Amino acid sequence: MGRDCIYNQFDNFSSSCKIKFMPRPICEVDKIYVRELLNKVKGKAKVVSLSSKEHYFQLQDSIKIHCDTKISHSTLVRLFGTASTTNPSEAILDICSKYIGFESWKDYLEDVRKFDRYMLQHELSIITIKKNIDVDHIHKLCIRYGHLPEILPFIFNVIQLAKEQKDIAFFAVLFSFPKLFDKAFRTEYDFYYIGQSVALCMRANEEMAERLAVIYCKNPIAIQYCIESFVDEDYLNGYYGKWLDEYHQHKKEEEALLFYYALKYKGAYMKEEFAEAKKWYKKILHTAHPKKLFKIVDARCTAILLIEEVHIPDSKNDLLYKKIIQIAKERDGFYIDYTLYILHYLYMAKRIEWVCFIVNIFDKYPANTDEHWLKKSWNALQMYRAFAYHLQDKKDEAISVFNTVDTDLFDPFMYGCMMKDYANIMAEMI
Repeated sequence: MGRDCIYNQFDNFSSSCKIKFMPRPICEVDKIYVRELLNKVKGKAKVVSLSSKEHYFQLQDSIKIHCDTKISHSTLVRLFGTASTTNPSEAILDICSKYIGFESWKDYLEDVRKFDRYMLQHELSIITIKKNIDVDHIHKLCIRYGHLPEILPFIFNVIQLAKEQKDIAFFAVLFSFPKLFDKAFRTEYDFYYIGQSVALCMRANEEMAERLAVIYCKNPIAIQYCIESFVDEDYLNGYYGKWLDEYHQHKKEEEALLFYYALKYKGAYMKEEFAEAKKWYKKILHTAHPKKLFKIVDARCTAILLIEEVHIPDSKNDLLYKKIIQIAKERDGFYIDYTLYILHYLYMAKRIEWVCFIVNIFDKYPANTDEHWLKKSWNALQMYRAFAYHLQDKKDEAISVFNTVDTDLFDPFMYGCMMKDYANIMAEMI
């Protein structure tokens, strides 16, 4: 065994010992409660400010009297002097918690969190009764409660109230509320569904949507989660089309251009404006495609090329077909979304021979669908697979697969498009 191996083992052992005996660090969420705890300690000690050594010594003595435990003067200086950055040990927090009447830091957290959960419901009731959304107050609530899971149902409910009240002021600042879009507390799905909820409200008030277009297209969070992630393909020729045009004024990167051109192509095709659609196809053709193009944008563009050009299912002689096979072989989760969008566009254009080719390619390389979004995409994908089997005279398999489709799982952003395809495929299979 070489010296490097021995030293590495020793370093690993030393690290494990350090970790074992170090106090458990306070997480970012708990730091919010640490600051509140310290304010309560100051309140109990009746110390308005800690601006001198005498104040700290008074606090030290008060804690010693009530807890029979001492926190040193220097520790108190660090604790209260830099409360926003300090990371006190759990032992120190236990003493502070006892000082204000709790058994431990854990007991204090359980009590205050229980109170927090119900406070958001209380705030929602007040907003409902007053029929008024105070955006400054919502801003403060997000600062105070933005780390809690309960902030999401609260915000979703306020979004619906804002829709009813046509409260453009609330929608204008929603994507700027503190902590709401903080990845330390939320997931990408949380962000997506906030965007979806907002966009669905815009369907009911296109005038408000038009007024919000400029505001949203200047906000990076709104762009990402209300325009790029949530693509309302049912309303490409409605409010969402206006958002897209405003988006195009602000984002000119190659991927943003391809995203825009592909959706303008589909919007024109849905209106049977085929000359207009061809114009957008030519723009796609003359725009450089980044190597790491987002899969759904790539899928839309690939489908448009298959619709507008002559391609052959030959991996030696057709580069586009070869690329599709390579993507299928990757077998990652995105292949399901990729396949779904290609098939949806091809079916729209009645390129049924390519529907069969694509289904047969991806059937050879199944990928894992055990994830929320992929399950939904896989569900929608089944109707195109069933249609391809029907075209290839696999009647029993076609019916079996088609019967697995749950229309309630179609995503709201293309529910109308999916239901139209569903009805047409069913009619063709009967």
